[in-house]
Amino acid sequence: MTPPSLHLRSLRAHLRARQERQASRRLGVAKVLREQPGATNVELAKVFDVDRDTIAEDRKFLMSQATNEAQSEMQLYREDQLTRIQEKWDEIESDDTMTGAEKHLAWSRWMKLEMDLRGTAAPSKSIHANISTNPEHSTEYLLFREACAGLNDDQLHEVYAMAKALPRTWVAPPIEADFPVRMLPEVTDDAC
Repeated sequence: MTPPSLHLRSLRAHLRARQERQASRRLGVAKVLREQPGATNVELAKVFDVDRDTIAEDRKFLMSQATNEAQSEMQLYREDQLTRIQEKWDEIESDDTMTGAEKHLAWSRWMKLEMDLRGTAAPSKSIHANISTNPEHSTEYLLFREACAGLNDDQLHEVYAMAKALPRTWVAPPIEADFPVRMLPEVTDDAC
């Protein structure tokens, strides 16, 4: 054998031994954490005779592995549920005792479950907009307020009397019975 190949073999052996020590340590860390969940990195580092940063890396690895396993379990559950739904679809389709309306109702129930599992269900919250139809926000009202700004009560009564006396060129729309009506105060000729 040539010296470079001997060197590569020794490197591989060293790397393999390091990986085995790392795997063994990580199993030990997991075992200690199961027994003592509150164990700190410093305590674990003393137990395994390594740096606390090494323990932090081991914990991070163990957490990512647990997360991946949980996701895998969830994915398996989801696939199992989708398979059951497909079987139910086939059962409904082949059931000759059900009427068309009954089949439609059954399909809609199972479709909801499938959409929930696939994440394709419509949003459950609706967006609502409130539109104010308050007449105080109309252009006419705002112009009237601007024109009457700063008038005293006597002057306002004069404006009301003049507005009431003006000839009408339009017919007021009928007021619905349940519409709240605010009458303008009666203005007498004495107030003018």
